[in-house]
Amino acid sequence: MNKFKENKIFEKNESSPDVKTPEYIGFSKKPDIVSVKEKILKNQVITREDTLNMIEDIKKLKVSIFGQEMTKKELGEISKETIDISKKILEENKMGNAYKLTYLFPDVLEALIKSDRPIFFDVLTFFTDDQIKKLSEHKNDLWLDGPTSFTDNQIEILSRQEGLLSLQGLTSLTDHQAKILFKHNGDL
Repeated sequence: MNKFKENKIFEKNESSPDVKTPEYIGFSKKPDIVSVKEKILKNQVITREDTLNMIEDIKKLKVSIFGQEMTKKELGEISKETIDISKKILEENKMGNAYKLTYLFPDVLEALIKSDRPIFFDVLTFFTDDQIKKLSEHKNDLWLDGPTSFTDNQIEILSRQEGLLSLQGLTSLTDHQAKILFKHNGDL
């Protein structure tokens, strides 16, 4: 039987040590789900009414994957290839396919930055300001060739990056952004 723990949204199931890919189990503090959990733990019957009461709570459940909390629907919009590449980056330290990512999970971003290797993004077309800030702290080359534009704030942050900075996907750049990028110390 799976262990239920309070206040956990998601945790690793350590009950099968011989399994290489961990199984993850969802948890919730939603009243209807907690009620059913209690019935399961007490070996009580779960009624049809219990199940109907849980449906809306289940739809709103979130999972945590690679440091990102998201709904099942949001997770379903991320390609299997991106999930597989993210997993290889985190579990096997294989950074080579990072350029194919279509979504950047927080834990994957941290692993890429810690790797101290050049970082390439050809397919990813959007970065948040927080992601740009973390990427700009990377001391090695940074290839952000997917986006066609960046905000002024993102350009300002990127101008402080120290390695080579590639922005080959840009289709437009304002005069103001060009002046900011001119301050970049590395190759551009």
